[in-house]
Amino acid sequence: PLTGATVANISGDLVDRVGINPLNAPEGVIVVDPGRAFAARAGFRPADIISAVNGRSVRTVPELEAALAAGEGRGWRVTLRRGGRELTGEFAP
Repeated sequence: PLTGATVANISGDLVDRVGINPLNAPEGVIVVDPGRAFAARAGFRPADIISAVNGRSVRTVPELEAALAAGEGRGWRVTLRRGGRELTGEFAP
């Protein structure tokens, strides 16, 4: 579901750039740029923080990649934080 997106580990510099309070930054992987491919069409936005895939917590880009790979062929349930709210979306392969 993140094809075409640029994602990164949350860092102090990055949360400052996207306007997230570093003291309240949730754990997860931040969407820096959803690009123009599937991720953008699926509704991902800059500063979305992905916290889980298929119920599996993700805190780093390698953890996100592993969780996405584990769902390959079956689909993904992605939990993210946007503007202080938690959202969940389901994506088919």
